[in-house]
Amino acid sequence: MPSLLNRAERAARLARDGGWSGLLRRELRLLRRRIFLRQPVLFLVDSLEGPPPSPGCPAGIRIAPYGGEDLGRFRALAGPRQRRMFRARLAAGRTLIVAWRGDDPVGMTWMTAATDWRLDGVRFDLPADWAYVYDLFVDPAARNLGVATALTAARVNLARQQGFRRCCRIVVPHNAPALRALVKAGMSLEPVATLELVRALGRSWVRWTSAPPGELTQPRGSARD
Repeated sequence: MPSLLNRAERAARLARDGGWSGLLRRELRLLRRRIFLRQPVLFLVDSLEGPPPSPGCPAGIRIAPYGGEDLGRFRALAGPRQRRMFRARLAAGRTLIVAWRGDDPVGMTWMTAATDWRLDGVRFDLPADWAYVYDLFVDPAARNLGVATALTAARVNLARQQGFRRCCRIVVPHNAPALRALVKAGMSLEPVATLELVRALGRSWVRWTSAPPGELTQPRGSARD
């Protein structure tokens, strides 16, 4: 049975990455990023005090916070190492929001009130009434249906329901799908600050390249790997 599961998981990864050549390119990109990465990002903040976003949900899609389902069902969205990280995030109190099509997860995103390098990839000292949202991913087979937009709105609405006053995120400037989802969900694309993520030989840093919002302090860098 384990060998059958491993074959199914490899097949899912190949389908997700576009065959063997796509998988090889992905692994090479990951290796290069583990050695050195210097990435400018936008820091976006939305007020949660106005009307909630309501872009609607695609037909046949249900979005809800993670309810304890077997994470093995997420193998089409994440490999074994990522699923181990999911367990660590959930144990540390992070909120996983899932888009379901029937019994299959086809998209997900995360929300947290506190950030940590090892769990979240960044570290900000956020005010108590700010939520940080991150790591939105949609199965390639479910893209261009509005799932990303629905997840974007769902995590903001959940943050509002939990009493947060601001919702913040970081976005790579050339990530067109993420920017489109934000626009369709009615989110702001006007950065309040810019940052640079730097990784070299297993260590990571983040620094503001423009003045941070007055309510935030300088983010802290730490060993990531």
